[in-house]
Amino acid sequence: MAKTGVVEIDSTVKMTTEMKKELQRLVKAIVEGSDCRDETFDLTVQTLLDLKKSVIKRSLSVQIEPTQCPDEFLCPISRQIMKDPVVVSTGQTYDRSSIQERLDSGDRICPLTKQVISDMNLIPNNLIRDMIARWCKKEKTELQSPSRRIHEDAINKVYFEQLMERLSSVSITDRNMAAKEVRQLTKQKTSYRALFGDQPESISMLLKPLSQDKTKWDSDVQEDLVTTIMNISISDDNKRK
Repeated sequence: MAKTGVVEIDSTVKMTTEMKKELQRLVKAIVEGSDCRDETFDLTVQTLLDLKKSVIKRSLSVQIEPTQCPDEFLCPISRQIMKDPVVVSTGQTYDRSSIQERLDSGDRICPLTKQVISDMNLIPNNLIRDMIARWCKKEKTELQSPSRRIHEDAINKVYFEQLMERLSSVSITDRNMAAKEVRQLTKQKTSYRALFGDQPESISMLLKPLSQDKTKWDSDVQEDLVTTIMNISISDDNKRK
């Protein structure tokens, strides 16, 4: 039995490989002088940032193969071993990230009991957490520690702030790419929607371009920003803000 495993989606690995190839092509074109346009430099910087983000994400995503552990250690939603088990008001235990994503999307039905989750407070299940920790120690298997999750959250916040700065960039290409990235991230990740709630001023930064001279902004960018606002409003807290 393998003691450790890295759960990686094939498409993510392929995407990382393609980014490396694209970065090599862009750098070669710049160094050899065959393509020194501003757009090429902007695309090179963006590709490098995306590659860095991908590499960091993979380094932090050490997980355990679900078939290696007792079924009660697996989240009923993700079927992955729980790193932060919590109890909801129906008495069922889920991994925090999985159930929180459901709640943020407006789904208040407990997946196991089909009852309404009346209380949004998630109570840590310390008993299950300790049992998982002891099992991991016995099996000499690595489980992502809370410190790593905090590190990943910090990386997300830094990248989020970089994206917001790029929305005000003088480079049209940079603005366009940042708008698309923010749209995708807020659609896919609860953590990025939550960042807008933690930093309400960032919502104003999204709204500002929509009230300016339309000739200064590409219509696709405006569509991306409007969609981003819809994405972040999935969270009830963000709606009020």
